[in-house]
Amino acid sequence: MNPKAEKYYNYVIEDLISKTHWKDASFTDIMLDDKIYLTVHLNHSGKIPKFNWIPESFEDYISTMYGVRKSELAHIWERYSPYVVDMYLKKKGR
Repeated sequence: MNPKAEKYYNYVIEDLISKTHWKDASFTDIMLDDKIYLTVHLNHSGKIPKFNWIPESFEDYISTMYGVRKSELAHIWERYSPYVVDMYLKKKGR
């Protein structure tokens, strides 16, 4: 991957992380930019929750906000989604 693309991906991921937060003090919903509920997409069937797919709402959001193409999406999601899972695990005490 070229350094310029990697620098942009890092920027996007850092920006996504800065916009990711708990909806309120009940700590039930993790949201991205007050628009996308991420927690509802977590699969809780295993010991550690995980995402089975990239939520369509996330795809739409980053393509609109950052101009990320579908071919680049997996790279960003692979680095961003563990942050969401970790955020969930820390608050839920698992």
